[in-house]
Amino acid sequence: VAVALAERLERRGLPVQVKWPNDLLVNGCKLAGLLPRLVHRGARLRQVRVGLGLNVTNSVPVGATSLRRLLGPGHGGVRDWGGEVLLALDQCLRRAGDSTWCVSGVEDRLWSDRVTDPVDGLAWRIEGVAADGGLRLRHGMKTCIWRRWP
Repeated sequence: VAVALAERLERRGLPVQVKWPNDLLVNGCKLAGLLPRLVHRGARLRQVRVGLGLNVTNSVPVGATSLRRLLGPGHGGVRDWGGEVLLALDQCLRRAGDSTWCVSGVEDRLWSDRVTDPVDGLAWRIEGVAADGGLRLRHGMKTCIWRRWP
C-alpha cells in the first residue's frame, strides 16, 4: 500500500520516501502513516486490514506536512485524495502476487541508509528490504532483519 500510494503522490510531483516500517515522508516530513494487520483463523489468512492516515487539508504538528501545504489549495480535497487512495488499493490487488514490485518500490524510496537501534544505540547500515517486509541490516560482520522496531 505504501508503494502504490507513493506512486500516486509522485504523479503529482511529490518526492516520497518510505520511513520503515509504516510512514510516508515528503521533504523529511510525515505525510501519511499506515497500520497493516493480518487476521488469521488457525493457519489460514482471513483478512488483510490497512489503516491509513493521509494529511490532506488538516492542520499538522511539527515534523509533519499536508497535501494542502505541499500542493496548494487547488490540488484536490479529501474526496479527490480518497479516490487516489482507492486507486492505490486497486493497484495493490492487481499486483498482489508480485512481491518484487513491492520490495524494490520500498527500497527505491527508503528514507535513509542507516538506522540507530533505540535499545543499544548501535548504528546499522540498511541493506534493503526482505521479501516479508523486514528491514535487512548490517553492523560490521553482523546482519539481522528487523520485522518491527526493536
